[in-house]
Amino acid sequence: MVPFDNDISIARSLFDHLTVSFDHVVNNLGPHGLPLIGRADWNDCLNLNCFSNDPNESFQTTENKTEGSKAESVMIAGLFVVYGRDYIELCTRLGKDAEAARAQKLVDTMVEVIKKYGWDGEWFIRAYDYYGHKIGSNDNEEAKIFIESQGWCTMAGIGIEEGLCTKALNAVKERLDSKYG
Repeated sequence: MVPFDNDISIARSLFDHLTVSFDHVVNNLGPHGLPLIGRADWNDCLNLNCFSNDPNESFQTTENKTEGSKAESVMIAGLFVVYGRDYIELCTRLGKDAEAARAQKLVDTMVEVIKKYGWDGEWFIRAYDYYGHKIGSNDNEEAKIFIESQGWCTMAGIGIEEGLCTKALNAVKERLDSKYG
């Protein structure tokens, strides 16, 4: 048994924690069907729901526009597919076939959503901001490509049959590999 928030009175099995984590993603999807970003994901500076009128104010202290939030992460979507498949395998090994089938449908749906809304033609975009604008797109003047979504979507094998992973990694090599890293 593992407590939630260090409160032993609400402890549940580790498997229950994994299910809660899996369901948190599928129950918090944005307009494109991609996982919503809360305060920030992975890259804390990529904070797409927080705004400040004072340029001297840290984004960490600003109000988060959680009501009606629409910022979505392709990186989290790729991570969800990678670990969703591990969750499915665990369910199968534990004989939880109905849960494995439910999770498989949700992971398969996420793969298709990423292909439809997360692919930018040469690489995977990073996110959609609060206003629904692409981040990490060839359409952007700056910050055209981010490595995180290329890595997670490639580790997940999203679009590998169509050559998307190879294109994404080639774009990383071409645009991000430099004498500076």
